[in-house]
Amino acid sequence: MDVVGRKTTILSMKPLFLSLVGYVLALSRSDALAQQTSAPPATLKVSIVIPEMADFQGQHAVPRTLINQQPDGHFHVVLENVSDHAITLMGEGNPLSFELAEADGAVLKLEQSELSGSRRGLGFRLAPGELRVLEVYYTTQEQYFAVTRHAPSPGRMWAPEFPFTPHKDKTVTLRAVYEQRPSGPSTQEAFWTGRVVSVPCKVVLVYP
Repeated sequence: MDVVGRKTTILSMKPLFLSLVGYVLALSRSDALAQQTSAPPATLKVSIVIPEMADFQGQHAVPRTLINQQPDGHFHVVLENVSDHAITLMGEGNPLSFELAEADGAVLKLEQSELSGSRRGLGFRLAPGELRVLEVYYTTQEQYFAVTRHAPSPGRMWAPEFPFTPHKDKTVTLRAVYEQRPSGPSTQEAFWTGRVVSVPCKVVLVYP
């Protein structure tokens, strides 16, 4: 009876053992698939730099604000190589744009025709940890003319059309988007390609 009982127990454990083996194999396949489909390590980071202002005691911080007043009003966008190897960015095209979300949920995309600070046809190389600072001018053409009494020159740096409302402050959520698509196999090998988005930030648009 003991021998028969042990045989019965062993036979009854075989389905359980096979189930455990199948479960382990399934987990292994799942982990391997996850490693294959996971996103590669980031190489480029884009950030919007619009600092909050504070008084001399460091108190009473003023929200990030863009004032449509001076003809040279601008803020900065920073590109940073966060990888462990040098990368080369293309200088031509219009890789920098902005996504602006208003309080009602409407999203506006602002694109430029020229990349500030670059020459068409020439790229620029960033070593690991190196930064490149882009200037973004935002004064509207109407305000520019009101102050300077002449229209912006054709070679003026890009000024995205932010939705300023006269005599009314407007709070929006702003994100910078830097995207460079490959134009061919050789371009993809020589230059960085991809799409990176900045951390969204609240900005107050002021049109006095």
